[in-house]
Amino acid sequence: MPKQAATADGNADIVVLQYEDLLAGSDLTAEIERAFGYDGMGILTVAGVPGISDARDRLLPLAHRFAMLPEKTKAKYEHAGSFYAVGWSFGREKLQGRPDVSKGSYYANPLQDKPFDDAA
Repeated sequence: MPKQAATADGNADIVVLQYEDLLAGSDLTAEIERAFGYDGMGILTVAGVPGISDARDRLLPLAHRFAMLPEKTKAKYEHAGSFYAVGWSFGREKLQGRPDVSKGSYYANPLQDKPFDDAA
């Protein structure tokens, strides 16, 4: 049976959690299952995060600066031990069986404030 990635009206069924519910420790099991279960789209978002717009405005310009760094410098931020799920990843993911070099990703683990111990 194919996954149902859209609602009956054809819109994407993206699960949205409230930041307050995360802080309160609410049971969000059903929502997480809806997002990542068999019929889930694999996307979950969080709404109501204080200061997110300002943080995004400061962070996004840095993406270009990071992408323009020398390859040797960016390689210091790769984390093979996590299968590139933390830090810099470019050409490590596969798209149609080939390395995806159309984008780079910088993954962060929100459970850690500082995944790297350098001065950067």
